Amino acid sequence: MFWILLIAIVLINFYFYTHHGKISRQKVANILNDKSMVADILELVRNHTDTKQVLILLRNKYLLNTKEATAVLKGIKERQ
Repeated sequence: MFWILLIAIVLINFYFYTHHGKISRQKVANILNDKSMVADILELVRNHTDTKQVLILLRNKYLLNTKEATAVLKGIKERQ
């Protein structure tokens, strides 16, 4: 019984992990595809020299976690 419960917990956690990753990638792709959002983010980067401050502003404005905000900044940097 213990092993069945353990396997069920592992499978459920794996499902949530992959589902959250898929949603996260979609959110980053949507931001990178919207030119007005990219322009707004570039303006934030120009106005703030501290990377931590930029990440905090991105997390608050676009409801991103730190990993997503970093991915957005990397995506913008790669496109330029």
